[in-house]
Formats: sequence, structure tokens, C-alpha cells
Amino acid sequence: MLGVLLDGPLSGYELARYFDGSAGFVWSAPESQVYARLPDVVNAGWISVQEEPRGSRGVRKIYSITDKGRAELDRWLEAPFDYLPEHDGVRLQAVFYGQLPPALVRKKLETHADYYQRRLAIWEEWAQAARKPGVSNSAVAEWRAFAFDGLVAKAKAEIRWARDGLKLGSRLASVAGLHSKGEPLTTPLAFGDRQAILGAEEMSRP
Repeated sequence: MLGVLLDGPLSGYELARYFDGSAGFVWSAPESQVYARLPDVVNAGWISVQEEPRGSRGVRKIYSITDKGRAELDRWLEAPFDYLPEHDGVRLQAVFYGQLPPALVRKKLETHADYYQRRLAIWEEWAQAARKPGVSNSAVAEWRAFAFDGLVAKAKAEIRWARDGLKLGSRLASVAGLHSKGEPLTTPLAFGDRQAILGAEEMSRP
């Protein structure tokens, strides 16, 4: 929120829209959460609020970052990032894909690829928009584009991962088909497991 206000004063509605737009791709926050957080940030002295007339009777609150808010933003930016343990539900499910029918696995992977294909188009658009000429602070624009470049790279990696999974599923289905016709089921993984077992037996011998 503090970083968003560096670009200039905004109303609560405009702040909420920002988190529903470009910022929402890196830190999603529903409108209700933005409005609920605003009084705390104002009370901390990080942002100031002014009321402007809106229509004949209404008022609109405009929020601006304060010097104290800039200092708090600098403190947060300079602090080392606290990497959290992984909680990747997609990859966790993939660990157990062998328990699912191949058709369902294919559907899951196609859905994953389609999701990130849509995200890729949006993130590429935001990265290009950040590099448009006429931005007052080119360094801000370049770093903003750099952040979206990271999302673009992430989307491409997720699409590639899903497509690799589709290839793997096809290969395993083909192998399973041969096995069902009486052909011996010999895969590199099975051979590697057998070699590991034999090696462990050799090492355990006196």
C-alpha cells in the first residue's frame, strides 16, 4: 500500500482497484481487506488522509504517503526477505498422479497450462506497459517491468512443466499398453530401483 502511494495520492477506491489490477498479480488483496487496513495505516502515521467534496453532499477520502511512511517502506524494502517453507498444492498432487486415471491427469495438466497461458498474456502486457516512454522515473519503470518479467518467466516455466507432464503421461500410457499385451515392463526408473537394491545388498554383505 505504501509503495503504491509513491506514484501519488489515491482514493480508497483507487487503491483497491490497484490491488485488483497490476499489484494483484504479485500480492492479491480483496477490496474489503484494503478498506479495513487503511485506518490502521493512517493511525500509524504512514499515510495521511484528506477529504474532498464529491457531488453536492458526499466526500471522498484521498490518501497520501507521509515521510514516516516512506521511512517504513524503506525499512521493509531493506530487510532480508523471509523465505517460507514450500506449500505447493499443485506439485503435491503431482506426487500422487500415479494413483489417478490417465485421462484425469491429462485434464489437470491441460488446465494448469491454460491457466498460466492466460496469465502469461496479462503479465507480458503489464511488463510492456511499464516500459512505455514518457514515464517520469525510468528506474521505477525498469524495476516494475523487471518484477513482471519474473512473472512472465514463471508462467513460461509452469506451461513448460505442464507440457512435460503431458508428454510423460503419454509415454507412461504407452508403456502400460505394451505391458497389458504381455510385453515386459522395463523402464529406466524400474531398472534404477533394481540397481539400487542390488547395490545396497552388496554393501550389506560382510
